[in-house]
Amino acid sequence: MPKNYFKLLLIVMIFSVVSTASFAQSLFKGNIISSNDNQPLGGASIVNKSSNVGIQSASNGGFSIVAKSGDKLEITIIGFTTKVITVGKAMSTLNILLDPSENALESIVVVGYATQKKVNLTGSVATISSKSIADRPVTNTSSSLAGLSAGVRVRQSNGRPGADGASVQVRGLGTLSSSSLLVLIDGIQGSLDAVNPQDIDNISILKDASAAIYGSLAANGVILVTTKKGTKNKTTVNYSGMVSTTSPMNMPTFVTNYADHLRLINEGYTNVGQSPIFAPATINAWDSASKIPNALNPMGVPNYIAYPNTNWSNYLFQNKLLQTHNISVNGGSDKTTYFFSVNYLKNNGVMDNTSNKR
Repeated sequence: MPKNYFKLLLIVMIFSVVSTASFAQSLFKGNIISSNDNQPLGGASIVNKSSNVGIQSASNGGFSIVAKSGDKLEITIIGFTTKVITVGKAMSTLNILLDPSENALESIVVVGYATQKKVNLTGSVATISSKSIADRPVTNTSSSLAGLSAGVRVRQSNGRPGADGASVQVRGLGTLSSSSLLVLIDGIQGSLDAVNPQDIDNISILKDASAAIYGSLAANGVILVTTKKGTKNKTTVNYSGMVSTTSPMNMPTFVTNYADHLRLINEGYTNVGQSPIFAPATINAWDSASKIPNALNPMGVPNYIAYPNTNWSNYLFQNKLLQTHNISVNGGSDKTTYFFSVNYLKNNGVMDNTSNKR
């Protein structure tokens, strides 16, 4: 008998086995329903224990899974009792009722207004020490967080003293209604800039699912601020101060000579094919008056008033002095501790009438 005949027979047998296995499995559709109120259950896990293939039910409770007669399907969802069913040949649609779990309310949950060891913590949490904040020459706590933690965006859009707090975002925007973070100061909700940076012991930033324990307020992240406490059987007096000058940054360069300004305007009109609008005599008059600013014109007015060349950026903005001083006393006995601090801030601002004293 030819060798090719045996090869052909072997191929036919393998194809027959594969075809039989393929046609033995079918696509089963079904719905996951709560036996308590007949409502569909979305997000339920359906696992074929024979093939270890798993899917999740849609929002309307529906699902589709490949199985064969005799396979066992395990259906699980939080808050309901796990159920296992056996697929039969006559089944076309699987309507599965799940019973609510009786001990769902007895489960242990995590509360968010307490402390625990970092080794026991699940989630992304960044911790910033007091030294990292105290060494920075800033006047508010929000600005001091810049660059200290990955995924935390700190942006200061206003330089006016008293309103120079920075906006803080943790891993972008979490909701469309508000972009503000949840700030807890020793377990009490408050404002980040209401805390003196020198009084902070540490800051923890909750970035992901670890913030979910605080509910909808934590959609944009949570910042936990812990302030300093007194030490037992020891009295310590600390002083820190900073004196610096403030000046405007990234100022544009202005054309402060009016004669040059008139020439540039005439040049612009000439470039677009139009006639200049300022006469050469007018430009020469500004030039001549600028060379002798204190001389009087025919009406008795000084040239620096009649023909002014004002640098408005230098007039509006000046270098000013900023100072801050902080004194703290902490101590205590075996049963009582105390921490007392006083902070003084004076920021004169780079513009007149913009100073802030706190």
